[in-house]
Amino acid sequence: HDNAISLQGLITGNNLAISARIGDRDIRLKIGRMQMPMTCDLTLRFDPVKKILFVTPHFAKPQIRPGDPANAMLPLLAILDNREYPVTLTSLQSFKAKVGSRSVSFDMEPKEIKVSRNQVKITLIPRLVKKN
Repeated sequence: HDNAISLQGLITGNNLAISARIGDRDIRLKIGRMQMPMTCDLTLRFDPVKKILFVTPHFAKPQIRPGDPANAMLPLLAILDNREYPVTLTSLQSFKAKVGSRSVSFDMEPKEIKVSRNQVKITLIPRLVKKN
């Protein structure tokens, strides 16, 4: 897929619970122990001007297994599915380098993010951080 990353994994846990607020009522659903295979494609879109990466998950239709506690997670996945989530990337973590006896710091500014053949290519521009 162009502009997409494919993921496969297993969501697993013990003593799990889902909490939600509906109207003025708090609801807590105890799931207990759960294992749920998950397949997801993440579509990526990058706005280089605003430095925002938009991520849209597309979950594969899971199999409903009667009596499986993981079925309680299906509505949550349905809510998260096919919605675009912004991730602000104004500046990635700085790094320091030593030039002679001086230390200099650089911020890494994202310029471009592309996905092809299930690989992510991130182009970063180093910006020298000036000391005041």
